[in-house]
Amino acid sequence: MSASFFDSPARMTGGPLMPLTPLMRAEMPLELVAPRLQAVCGNFTPVPMPRQRTVSGGIEVRRAGGVDVALIGQNLQRVHRDAQAIRRDDREHFFLVFQDHGGALMSQGGQHIAVQAGDIVLIDSARPSEFVYDGASAQQVSVHLPRADMLARFGPTLQGGVCVRRGDALGFAMRAILARLLDSGQSDDAHLVEAFLGVFGSVLVERARQAPALLSRNAGEGVLRRAMDHVALQFHDPAFHAGELARHLGVSPRLLQRAFEALGVSPSRHILDTRLAAARAALDAAARHGGPAPAIAEVAYDCGFNDLSFFYREFRKRYGMPPGRLALGPLPH
Repeated sequence: MSASFFDSPARMTGGPLMPLTPLMRAEMPLELVAPRLQAVCGNFTPVPMPRQRTVSGGIEVRRAGGVDVALIGQNLQRVHRDAQAIRRDDREHFFLVFQDHGGALMSQGGQHIAVQAGDIVLIDSARPSEFVYDGASAQQVSVHLPRADMLARFGPTLQGGVCVRRGDALGFAMRAILARLLDSGQSDDAHLVEAFLGVFGSVLVERARQAPALLSRNAGEGVLRRAMDHVALQFHDPAFHAGELARHLGVSPRLLQRAFEALGVSPSRHILDTRLAAARAALDAAARHGGPAPAIAEVAYDCGFNDLSFFYREFRKRYGMPPGRLALGPLPH
């Protein structure tokens, strides 16, 4: 995977940055890492290195200024969060991740961002993400900001992947405020959180001013990527439709339609195709594993269909046979 690097609005030179936190070196049994990570950050899946039995580091959370700040230190192969994990999680945040020790490759929405100590990345908990470490010791300080509050403050186009590079003047300011928050640990330090978010807002303004042409050129691609991610999360809901998708993305139905022209389908057709593909995959899997055939109606409802006759009709049109045919064995692809 190739890394995507973002130009900083301002650079500052100097010696090494002082870390925000000491490097944690406790040895944790591997089986305790997943539940601890889930308690602190939500549904993330840790993946160990081959034959790894313990994890060196630590996982803890601090409350400061009314927000949670997580300290995550480990030497895993990777940590990821997929669509299924997101659906099972009732907590929605933007994670503003400060790489404090070591490095990582962070991926979200098709972007792969190589970070080192001093870099800052915004990750959206509502979209799949991955952090790759390849067994190297790494530690991050993650500020957990309620997603709804962030979207209300910065607008519905805010998305994961914003990166503030080490040496960025605004990044230094954010680190300084976070260091003060961590040192104080007072619940009434809301003014520091407000200052922190004010500086982050300046980062977003700088990016928008610097690259209007790039933003315009990539607007359709960005909308399409975010739309496809959201469809993958929400197609199970029978109330989900193209209008709801446009509202979630904060774009007009016309802009959403234009974005999907790259795929040659409408947003509504893409949602339907996603549901049909999920139903076929479920029926295929049941047929391969043998045993009693699943109830067709149950599969249809689980995949977002609320009209069984419509499901039968569209499935036959798409695959040339009724869904019950799969009881005799999986369809050829």
